[in-house]
Amino acid sequence: METLKRNEIFILLMLFSLLSAFLVTAFILMNETGESEMVPKFEDHILQKGLNGPLYVSTIDLDQDTDADILATIFHENKVVWYENKGNKSFHEHVIDNDCKQATCIHGTDLDNDGDIDIIASSSVEGIFYYKNLGTPILNGLHLMNP
Repeated sequence: METLKRNEIFILLMLFSLLSAFLVTAFILMNETGESEMVPKFEDHILQKGLNGPLYVSTIDLDQDTDADILATIFHENKVVWYENKGNKSFHEHVIDNDCKQATCIHGTDLDNDGDIDIIASSSVEGIFYYKNLGTPILNGLHLMNP
């Protein structure tokens, strides 16, 4: 019985210790206005207006210049698009394919293990597309691989 009480006391002390550590951490993270800095704050920026059915976006450093670029599919415009990150919240649109019927998903990865980023995208009508990166300049280096 005495062992049970010791275990209960130990558990209570551990819980108290964890709660205390959390409260101290939360107190330290409070900024001067009393708001907690534990929750990230976001500022929205419109990348492009007037798109007809943007369906899917993903990020990857497509041009390998150490900043994240954006890949997107525009469903009703049948487009596969790369937004090149130019810095300072500025992006330049490159249309990779403007005939990908009802483009749905997109992802960038090095599919052929040659050191550059290739793109795969899907179409709800035509299937899956593979755009092989042929090198620099990257926009001219992407082409559709036929099955």
